[in-house]
Amino acid sequence: MSIFKSRNRPPLEDSNDLGFGSKLNAPGERLLNQDGSFNVVRTGRWTWTPYQSIVEMPWSSFLMLMLGFYVLANFVFAILFYLIGPDQFNGVGEDSEMIKFADLFFFSAQTLTTVGYGHISPRGFWASALASIEALLGVMIFALATGLLFARFSRPKGRILFSRNALISPYLDGYAFMFRIANLRNNSIINLEARSPWPAGRIAWKAYEEVFCLTAGA
Repeated sequence: MSIFKSRNRPPLEDSNDLGFGSKLNAPGERLLNQDGSFNVVRTGRWTWTPYQSIVEMPWSSFLMLMLGFYVLANFVFAILFYLIGPDQFNGVGEDSEMIKFADLFFFSAQTLTTVGYGHISPRGFWASALASIEALLGVMIFALATGLLFARFSRPKGRILFSRNALISPYLDGYAFMFRIANLRNNSIINLEARSPWPAGRIAWKAYEEVFCLTAGA
């Protein structure tokens, strides 16, 4: 839950200053202050949202999550098929128990993806029922994975141009490492966060329009 801080602000002169004053029901209140800080107080407990976390995680983590879930789902169904009995499936090898389990694992992968090569097929009632449930879940799982993949590709991303040269010049009571950035897209950037490697010391950020000054403190 979020509430606005009670501050006496004059009416906005320009609706394009990213204060969003014209968007609020209460006149004079702003989502963003003139210095760029948020005029919002967040209260309540933070809740984890799986969809938002999956969409925003790095690509490597996303691919590993999808692969891990795929292997885990097939492994669980292979165990269930094995508990029903390898003799309830046509085409399962007659060698060791590991070969039988491997055949059921690959049969689960073929059923989950609705490939169905036909080498192995269920012949008992419970085996057929479980295979039907897995096929239904496979359609739903891949539909959800497709939606997540599309959501990741369709996320808006900022394109920032950095200055070719940086400089160290006097700033306030000391010196600051400065460089310029520019927005390559035809939109407005809000809630901007910047990170820059620095060998040692605490880093203090100060933003003035398009100039970001990086000041090293003791």
